[in-house]
Amino acid sequence: MRTGGILNAKYSKETLLVDDLIEILQISRNSAYSLIKNNPPFRVVNIGRSWRIPCQPFFAWLDGLAD
Repeated sequence: MRTGGILNAKYSKETLLVDDLIEILQISRNSAYSLIKNNPPFRVVNIGRSWRIPCQPFFAWLDGLAD
């Protein structure tokens, strides 16, 4: 089942925030930060104390999990 297209339509921004990851993956804040800080399977950008996740690589990774 491919989920990225449905979710990607809801998140029309260029990047996601950690709070978006929490909502999409239904994980805790600690799990979300652990995912993005420890060799993330998708591209992550750190700007000061803020983390940004580009949508396209994230949803491509998420679609890969659904296959």
